[in-house]
Amino acid sequence: MVFVNGCYWHGHDCAKGRSRAKANAAFWAKKIGDNVDRDRKNLATLSSQGWRVLVVWECETKDIDKFSSKLAEELCV
Repeated sequence: MVFVNGCYWHGHDCAKGRSRAKANAAFWAKKIGDNVDRDRKNLATLSSQGWRVLVVWECETKDIDKFSSKLAEELCV
């Protein structure tokens, strides 16, 4: 199973993921925190059910050669 996560919306540790909203900051911080918590729980549940899960971050899709290599490496095991 492959998830492609938006860096900002899922709290990735990249420049885009670390940026924070200035307007209504508390709301967005909670929203993104809830997304991260839900992602963690969903990944744990899927793994416990035997699924192999690959998370791809939005920022990783910018370099198509590197992205293609990652997919090939992860999916062709």
